[in-house]
Amino acid sequence: MKKPIGKLVVCMCVVAATSVLAQSPRPPLEPSNRQFPKALLTAPRAIDPHSIAVSNLADKTLAFSTWDGASSWKTAQIAPGQTTIISCPRCSEVVQVSFDDGTTKRMVNANLAGQYVFYWAGSEGRWDFVNVSTITTRTPPSR
Repeated sequence: MKKPIGKLVVCMCVVAATSVLAQSPRPPLEPSNRQFPKALLTAPRAIDPHSIAVSNLADKTLAFSTWDGASSWKTAQIAPGQTTIISCPRCSEVVQVSFDDGTTKRMVNANLAGQYVFYWAGSEGRWDFVNVSTITTRTPPSR
């Protein structure tokens, strides 16, 4: 009786390759690499001077909170690849945004009428939240 050794070897190779691929993290989306989806550049901007646009470059839904400018924090969630508008009529110049960066709870100020993005900062091993203008500045073409 012959043993199906060839099939066993092929099966073990497929399992080993799948295991290696499953352990390989996807390359992080870093501002310095400018690996942003083209849709981000055309994502909705803040619709009025009392709001901010927030985009999610992650591959999972992220949760964060914003201060309402008066008395309470409002929680929000944003799906992967989506943009949401956060309005804060009581805020004067900034909206305070609070989120867990994977190592600590962070609070940052987002300038009103700005466009912001959540992304995984792989080199730092944490989530970050930055103004899109700081990462998409372009060098004017030379003449």
